[in-house]
Amino acid sequence: MVAPSTKPLKFNWLTDASVTISLAFGRGSLTEGFPMVTAQLWEMDVPLPQQFVGQLPPFPDLLNSLQQWQTVYLALAQRLQLGRQQAEGIRSFDEDDDDFEIEEDAVTHVSQVSFEDLSQRLQRQLNEWLLSPGFTSIVQALRSNLSPEMPLRLILQ
Repeated sequence: MVAPSTKPLKFNWLTDASVTISLAFGRGSLTEGFPMVTAQLWEMDVPLPQQFVGQLPPFPDLLNSLQQWQTVYLALAQRLQLGRQQAEGIRSFDEDDDDFEIEEDAVTHVSQVSFEDLSQRLQRQLNEWLLSPGFTSIVQALRSNLSPEMPLRLILQ
């Protein structure tokens, strides 16, 4: 039997990805849309990027889903942290404090299932938004220059 290695696996984001895609959203928001989105495709050993321009429409439902997802994500992370503290015997409150308070807008319970459902909804909405007619020129240009197996780095600006 071979002893497991204690060396961490290393992945160098700067050299292992042969392609970098930079998406610059410019001015705009999910409630107003993004009138000018610029995608740059940087390839190794090519000094200048290919550049593609498109636009994205308003999508306030995506913003609502993102906010819900973030709330549940933070609540799950907090619950996991509290569980870890309890397992380690760490008290996260003052032992003399007998008051039990719940904030009015606080999330009182979350589940892994609700988080996964929200994650899937967010993914569907994001895909729907990125397939909007004003953005298809960018999608088509990227698909014609990339393959599914190609490691890449994505930068959102």
